[in-house]
Amino acid sequence: MQMKHQPFCEQFDLSLQTYWQRYPSNKQSDIYKPVGLSKQTFSKIRSNTNPNYHPKKKNVLLIAIGLNLPIVQTESLLASAGYVFDEKSKAEMLLKKFIENRIFNMQVIEETIYRECGTTLGNYDTED
Repeated sequence: MQMKHQPFCEQFDLSLQTYWQRYPSNKQSDIYKPVGLSKQTFSKIRSNTNPNYHPKKKNVLLIAIGLNLPIVQTESLLASAGYVFDEKSKAEMLLKKFIENRIFNMQVIEETIYRECGTTLGNYDTED
């Protein structure tokens, strides 16, 4: 039996819809504001109206942090967008450790990554 390949946006949307339903608050700003994701970018990912749209890795990571996802769910969300943690990236490995330890405070995350790597999540590609 051959599996039918779903377009990326459908795969990503299905995965995100599961997380939206499980999120205890209906206030979407509780997800994107604390992690510094713009409302426009968040809405673009959430609405899934453009079949050619592919969110950037940074934004998928920010959504995972905003949802306080455990590491297994974060990796699943990343995979649904075609990404994995880059083991060669010190910043991503630090971020992975924070998630594994259930630390989702963006100020702590950003300060530590900056101190250890000289960069922040905010310095990743910031558009869409």
